[in-house]
Amino acid sequence: MKIDIVGGGISGFASAISLKENNKKIHVNIYEKNKEIGYNYEGKKCGEAHTVEKKWSKWIPEKKSYYNVIKNAIVRTDNKLFQFQDEITKNAFILNRPEFICQLSKKAEQLGVNIISNNKIKEKNQLNGDYIIDASGCPSIFKKNYRLNRGIKGIGYQQTISNSNNFINDTIKI
Repeated sequence: MKIDIVGGGISGFASAISLKENNKKIHVNIYEKNKEIGYNYEGKKCGEAHTVEKKWSKWIPEKKSYYNVIKNAIVRTDNKLFQFQDEITKNAFILNRPEFICQLSKKAEQLGVNIISNNKIKEKNQLNGDYIIDASGCPSIFKKNYRLNRGIKGIGYQQTISNSNNFINDTIKI
């Protein structure tokens, strides 16, 4: 079986790793539009909260793959305020996203995943896998470009904070 993954980010590499760990015979290709894995050149700087539940402990970032451990969370929705302290200490991080993607790419390569960088998928016929995983981002660039409306659909949420290059040391506020 051959699987093509469009997008060499966290979702693309996590999918590839999971596939190869569950069946080493699957041939997996990841297609990434950027030349270097983990580093985008669109002027975006991403720092994001990343939590890991116990059953997902294999996705814990290595030290250089995160900026800080989150010890506190303050979440405000509607008129409700939720505060968490210490209970998330060992499994919540502010990611250094480029380094975390590099960490995942190294693991994927060790498992035999074929990574094709500097290759933006421009035509449908560039992919010939039995299955295609769209990990091109949210909203899906791949589905939009090819007017695809099939398969499993996910829901994504992204909040952009302008003019912010730092984080409160150990607290995430939303």
